[in-house]
Amino acid sequence: MAADIRTEKSSDAPLPTKEKTQPSTPPDISQPVESLTAFVTQEKLAALQKAAEDGDVQVQLYLGNMYALGKGVAKDGKQAFKWYQEAVNRDNVEGQYLLGRMLIEDKGDQKNVENGINWLQKAAGQDHVQAQSLLGDIYLKGKLVSRETGKAYQWIEKAASHGDALAQENLGEMYFFGSGVPKQPDKALMWFQDAAKQGNEEAQYNLAVMYEEGIGGKADKNKAFEWYKKSAEQGFDKAQNNLGRMYYAGKGVKKNDGEAFAWFRKAAEQENASGLYNLANMYRLGEGVDKNRAKACELYQQAATKNHAGAKKALAGWQCQTTKQ
Repeated sequence: MAADIRTEKSSDAPLPTKEKTQPSTPPDISQPVESLTAFVTQEKLAALQKAAEDGDVQVQLYLGNMYALGKGVAKDGKQAFKWYQEAVNRDNVEGQYLLGRMLIEDKGDQKNVENGINWLQKAAGQDHVQAQSLLGDIYLKGKLVSRETGKAYQWIEKAASHGDALAQENLGEMYFFGSGVPKQPDKALMWFQDAAKQGNEEAQYNLAVMYEEGIGGKADKNKAFEWYKKSAEQGFDKAQNNLGRMYYAGKGVKKNDGEAFAWFRKAAEQENASGLYNLANMYRLGEGVDKNRAKACELYQQAATKNHAGAKKALAGWQCQTTKQ
């Protein structure tokens, strides 16, 4: 009898394969840091940190901004510095700007103005517009370094030409006052207009002054009122005072003592000397508010301590010894 021939049956089971490693999904950084209203979850934070540690420059910048602003996490200057530095180590221009700005503006141990300016110069030299604007502002104001209008103009003009509102406002001031450039009111007006349209409150105020006084063009009280109002609504104290003055005098708008009082008060709340003085006048005369001698004297005194000449004259020539109304 023939021996049975045994054959190995083929198995239907699939051969074992190596498990594929799925690439990790990059964390979502589409939401602007400024809009974060609550702390991110620990899971999200861990994912951000992992991506940053793996060298994702955009996540490094995002984390740096979170810690710098205290958005989504507790504010932590050292952590912000760490992640900006990591981005800089990869020659990231935005990181150079952010690190430079932090070194200049920091109120704590991270502050180093000289190093900050060096990083801003590196970024500005690579056409980073905000770095150019900030660097120009530093040289123009002369608070952190010696004032150098030539260097200021060099950087401010570049940034202004690329649409930076702060640079446009600064360039307007340079042409208005003749700082580092010849005085040219028409050019000042043009640059103030460009910055004002972008919402720069100081440019809006300066533009209003030029329209009210007819500097660089024909006087236009209506436009002056319009721009004072835009600036005042953003909280700019000088504009708030001048808007009150426009309402009080009926310039560019119908006279309204109530509105005048309200805007003088807003300016006074920010310790604007003219706002304090004008508010005192309203209380003394009973315009837009009931007469109140004591309040008027108090406000005159506050304005006088800020060297307001009108307030000093009012105190000298008006009886403030008594508190009777």
